[in-house]
Amino acid sequence: MNYKIVSDSCCPNIGKIENVSVFGKSAPSIEDYYAAFDCDADRIIVFTLSAEVCDSYVNAMKARHQIIERYKALNLPMKKIFVCDTKLTSSEDLHLIQKAMDYLKSELNFADITTKLMLYCNKMNLVQRSIAIEA
Repeated sequence: MNYKIVSDSCCPNIGKIENVSVFGKSAPSIEDYYAAFDCDADRIIVFTLSAEVCDSYVNAMKARHQIIERYKALNLPMKKIFVCDTKLTSSEDLHLIQKAMDYLKSELNFADITTKLMLYCNKMNLVQRSIAIEA
């Protein structure tokens, strides 16, 4: 199975890594996401900035819906696309891309991978909130 990881500016640009696309902007358009999803990968993980501060998550979800509908209409193999609202408000090095790559290379099924990533993002967001409250 092929995979791809896509991120807006919530993840720092980590240079050229196969199967990873990091947009250099906070709110890629629906078209940007659609183009990133329309690839050979059958499992795609997307990290976005908080839906509370920009449209990146909404745009990724709309592009996900469009890709799934198109592939269904053309009777092409379905893609599994997970869009994660990281709740982050800026680019922060949470090792999200590396963690996703590690999970994707493991024997875990896609549902378990996405659950682990959501738990990790929630944990990191809680840690950041507690630091902000203490400061």
